[in-house]
Amino acid sequence: WMSVGSMQSYYTASGSEIEEGRVKEQQDGLQWPALYRNQDMSAAKGLWIGCTNFKDASGAYSYRVVHVGPRVSGGGEFFPLEIKLLSKTDPTAVFVDDNPSMGKTVEVDKVGDSYSYTTKSLYTFQDTTITVPVLGDRMIFNRVNTLIGLTMERKIYAFSHPYHDNYIVSEYTFTNTGNTNADDAIERPDSTLRGVYIYLNWRLAVNKEIRYVVGNGSGWGMNTMYDTHWIGNTEDQPANENFRTTFAWHGYWPAKQVTYNNIGASIWTPDATGLVAKNDTIGRLGAPQFMGILTVYAQKSVDDASDDPTQPVVATYEGSDDPSYSGNDAFNQGKMTGEYEMMSKYDKPNDMKGRHAYVVYPGAKGKPFSEFANQKASPDLATSGGFSAVNGYGPYTIPYGKSIKIIVVEGAAGLDRDACIRIGRKYKQALTDSDPSNDAAVELEKDQAVLTGKDSLMQTWRRVIANYNSNWQLVNPPKAPTVFNVKSGGDKIMLSWTPAEDPTVKGFEVYRAIGQYDSTYYLVHSAGASETSWDDKDLVRGQAYYYYIVSVGDQQPAVPELNIPVYTAKSSRYYTQAFDPAYLKRQAGKNIEDVRIVPNPYIISKDNVTLGYGNDYGDKIMFYNIPGYCTIKI
Repeated sequence: WMSVGSMQSYYTASGSEIEEGRVKEQQDGLQWPALYRNQDMSAAKGLWIGCTNFKDASGAYSYRVVHVGPRVSGGGEFFPLEIKLLSKTDPTAVFVDDNPSMGKTVEVDKVGDSYSYTTKSLYTFQDTTITVPVLGDRMIFNRVNTLIGLTMERKIYAFSHPYHDNYIVSEYTFTNTGNTNADDAIERPDSTLRGVYIYLNWRLAVNKEIRYVVGNGSGWGMNTMYDTHWIGNTEDQPANENFRTTFAWHGYWPAKQVTYNNIGASIWTPDATGLVAKNDTIGRLGAPQFMGILTVYAQKSVDDASDDPTQPVVATYEGSDDPSYSGNDAFNQGKMTGEYEMMSKYDKPNDMKGRHAYVVYPGAKGKPFSEFANQKASPDLATSGGFSAVNGYGPYTIPYGKSIKIIVVEGAAGLDRDACIRIGRKYKQALTDSDPSNDAAVELEKDQAVLTGKDSLMQTWRRVIANYNSNWQLVNPPKAPTVFNVKSGGDKIMLSWTPAEDPTVKGFEVYRAIGQYDSTYYLVHSAGASETSWDDKDLVRGQAYYYYIVSVGDQQPAVPELNIPVYTAKSSRYYTQAFDPAYLKRQAGKNIEDVRIVPNPYIISKDNVTLGYGNDYGDKIMFYNIPGYCTIKI
């Protein structure tokens, strides 16, 4: 898992994250905001590499394509060599009542600023040590050989900086090593790969939480809207911002199962699966995200390391259930011929089938993006499973020992949770009261608010480009504490922490939420740099409390070139977030007369929980002052 910021996702040794490749769930990965449950937006990803006039021991191929994803595993075509999780600092050890508490599994293989591995020199075939820098605050390093002899080195990195924590960078380097399997032998020395295309696929579905609220098909991406920006289609981009990006959002879907407009996915009733808490019914917007892919850099050729602004040459959408995306086989010449055509069939973006968003709703062309609030056509365009965004880079000629580098960013942005609650509540109240006169205006307000997520995503891309142009030289936030302990007590909850060795730390802030870990947190204590503990006594018995702590540094000046305003430097909450509750504890009771049962009577049809839009423990009965050992009969 890459989990240092608000954008989190998992990555696999095979080189891409395929459909149901980690767990048997349609939506898994690309989570934003990742603190909240079921924000997954990835239904599948894929990586194909194709070339022309390829020959090996198995025969000659006019077109050879190797695949991992969106549905095939890559077995026999991609050969994982290693995957390591690297970090510049030790991860914080978080404990609640002496038990480790974490949201994602974090097993760092090496802490430091660099990582070294041993491989065979391409020409001498002697062992040689390669050292790579650790980029970002944490980096996944992944190496994979392929059946065509092109070795992929993938560096996946992210930042914990508060203005740069909602994107993950994937830096691909493809080297012609001639190694077509997992051993050290070189099967194709001094061979040249021609007509090489790198083809990346994202099947996006915004998002998992609201799948069964809006309709099962939304989990396949049938309602997903895509748009592609390019140097050639800048009518709705500033002249100096030619972002190479495709982005997606939760579009209006005529096949929805709710009776109201589904843009933003307002939640009025819980679903039967439990993805939405049963009392999360105030109308909160469940799908405000804009999920995007940005090409930051694509090498022009093996001998020219400058960025080629015409790449990717293919940036379009394809049917997710297209036959080409199933049953892929690097020994099936007929199928590979069709795949190679799909990877390379457009000479330039303006020759494509059109931007998906404008094919769905031509009336938006030439108008402000907010016009998509009036979209009523179906994004699936009569397909069975919606569409996927695809990028194709090439064609490249890659001689033996030469490399091509491509840098792609996955990021997300949109309305924050408080705005989702405020806007969604207003929308539900308007549509369920007895006065329909204001319904249309409130609905338009809701839709246009959701669509401002595009502006937020473009702001993210500005920051990415600025960060890239600085050679990823963000000022590091203060280091988080190395240990954070939360312990339940009889009349208090005791918090303690071990500060990291960092002279920039000027103090600490403790934040607390009630009822569930993915809810609203409030600052409850500010500590000095020398403090290492605090007792929280302003508590109510029977409630569940969640905490995180951040290290606080000095106020930082604005950095216009990085699109960063004046801010106070703080460590990332994602290092120290406790995902388990602490409670006030009572001493064991001694007399049966002192036992109290709350509520009594318990009436299941009543709402016994009033903690807001959801909690982690549902309806409950509390037994107070019971002995340390007893039998309870209900």
